[in-house]
Amino acid sequence: MPPSPRTAEFAGRFYPESPEELSREIDSYLDKAKVPRIEGDIVAALAPHAGYSYSGPVAAHTYKALQGKKFDVVAIIGSPHRAPYPGLLLDERSAYRTPLGEVPVDLDALDKLRRSPARVRVSPEAHAGEHSVEVQVPFLQKTLEGFSILPMVAGAHSAEEAKPLGEALVKALEGKRALILASADLSHFPSQEDARRADLACLQAAAVMDPEYLFTTEAALMDLRIKRMDCACCGTGALAVAQAAAARLGADRGQVLRYANSGDVSGDPDRVVGYGSALFLKTGKPREERLFELSESDKKELLALARKSLDEHLRKGTEPKPVLSENPRLNLPSGVFVTWWRRGASGLDLRGCIGDPYAEKTLGNAVGYYAIQSATSDPRFPRIRGPELPLLACEVSVLSPMMPSSLDRVRPGIGVMLASGDRRGLFLPEVWEKLPGKDEFLGELCRQKLGLSYDAWRTSSLEVFTFSSQVALEE
Repeated sequence: MPPSPRTAEFAGRFYPESPEELSREIDSYLDKAKVPRIEGDIVAALAPHAGYSYSGPVAAHTYKALQGKKFDVVAIIGSPHRAPYPGLLLDERSAYRTPLGEVPVDLDALDKLRRSPARVRVSPEAHAGEHSVEVQVPFLQKTLEGFSILPMVAGAHSAEEAKPLGEALVKALEGKRALILASADLSHFPSQEDARRADLACLQAAAVMDPEYLFTTEAALMDLRIKRMDCACCGTGALAVAQAAAARLGADRGQVLRYANSGDVSGDPDRVVGYGSALFLKTGKPREERLFELSESDKKELLALARKSLDEHLRKGTEPKPVLSENPRLNLPSGVFVTWWRRGASGLDLRGCIGDPYAEKTLGNAVGYYAIQSATSDPRFPRIRGPELPLLACEVSVLSPMMPSSLDRVRPGIGVMLASGDRRGLFLPEVWEKLPGKDEFLGELCRQKLGLSYDAWRTSSLEVFTFSSQVALEE
């Protein structure tokens, strides 16, 4: 029996049932949307999937950027709301009907994807009563011409699950002018202010174009146990699969277009849902090494946070409680080291340094935690006491991701981590100021941080990783 079209199940609920009213409503959103200059070719996009009265104005920014572009097929990756289905779940329909007409499903691409060795299957039950794909179709009808769609929902809970699904999707779309469209909302049900802080961090994480970092950000935000926040991103799996596919198609960076939440419409600031729109672009430029850029204001805020955390610990014995920062950038996870220096006549002498090279905690909470750890738990030095604090200068180093490298690529100005079995040790880029020679730098890294001989880097088989850092230092 040939596949039948899908009816407009959510017309009259999530968007108007009248063709004229629906067309006017979408036009009004598109007319008001202001899209900045797009720095590259659009490979993939993010649009929210709530009722149009709530998320339509945000979604319109994505579609305004797409208006007039030429695509053979739009692969719409929705988010399964009814059950946590694993893998890519396909909707084997001949077309999707909306009040604006019928859009064909690319059955050729669907068949290729279905036969993929990745975790993909046709699942009518995953699409029954599911709105996240359908609500995107009327916007596409108003902004594109001559296209088909490839509808699916994605159940991916890690980068390891998302990446092969993205690769399978790319193979199914070979030879076609394709757009990858992730249908995802952001946080669900925190206060409006908490939503803004978490959602803007989540959007910045999405722009990094790294599924693993997206899942790490979600986990770090959920670990904060924000009041009433059921999720940091309703559609992390869909967005991660879209990122993985977009990267295989040449996208190298994201551009956030618009953010809002339901409180902006409902007037209720106590329980909101967040919405974002973004593009994933092929610019031809090298991928950014850093996860994000710190402003001078950000750096001052981190230094103040480190000093306040240690001061309160020394005076009251308190540990900083994990919190959601007012600054969304401080809600992004990052590797971080906090260093305390003693000011002296001859300059700065090391007094303590501890951190974590991997992005696990949010930046603000990591700085507060390691400000105390570096002052009280560095085995090379006695604990810092209260009267000593005014004599010390604080330094915060925010690390880029660790990149596999080799000894011949080690040079002054970059951070280096060496690994030998279970032993790992690193020197921050700033250490080159004290140890400017490469031999001395690597020798002391082996001796001080790995407990190996000074010449172990010459004679042992060591894994080498390099990184950069953004440094904030008190004057």
